[in-house]
Amino acid sequence: MKATFGVWSPHRESTSVLAFKSALGLRPERWVWCDDRQQASWWVVDAALGVSEDWTADLRKEKEGFRTQGALLARDWAAVGDPVWAFLKLPLQVDIIYRWVDACLLQHPEPRLLLSGQRLKLKRWPNMSRYSSASNLAGGMNLTVACARLLKDWVTYEEAVSIANDKAALDGLLMDAQRHGILEMASPVQATSMVAEAANPTTGENPGKTEDPKTWSLIRRLINKFK
Repeated sequence: MKATFGVWSPHRESTSVLAFKSALGLRPERWVWCDDRQQASWWVVDAALGVSEDWTADLRKEKEGFRTQGALLARDWAAVGDPVWAFLKLPLQVDIIYRWVDACLLQHPEPRLLLSGQRLKLKRWPNMSRYSSASNLAGGMNLTVACARLLKDWVTYEEAVSIANDKAALDGLLMDAQRHGILEMASPVQATSMVAEAANPTTGENPGKTEDPKTWSLIRRLINKFK
């Protein structure tokens, strides 16, 4: 499975690639580096260290069916041997990198989680340092309390929002949690109980109490009368 913000590079020790990596680290998304290019949605190559024909051919195939983007870091446009690569001029400028990333994300927006009305639970703690800052300690504490509740038991999304008191921050945390496989989701309790009632017509306002046998016998006779 591809990591939405997974990055692969055959030149991870390159000064240019390290600068690109540092720029991504300042963005709000949770970028991770992949050892296998087939697991990454973003490929970064330093043109000065060579561009394999296999990488170019694989990137063309990936772009046809998946959300894979390729960046070629070079000092001159002449280094771009195939337009499948996006040319990013060296020395890198952070605003240029961000404009390219944002343009790619607009073309292929990440699917949003349908959270409203859902029951949620966390399998383990997220990296809370990513969502807290010295300038907003209160907000970080509220988010931490919301996570503690989500770790302990099922909590509806609306309850979690009221605890966190910051919908945007909570949504970002839950998206990251879902991406990393530590978020559990379940249908609302109300919907579950409605299905149970439909499957068991003897339950109603007094759960566990069966219909009076005489009443049920009368209903059956009435039904048979109109057959």
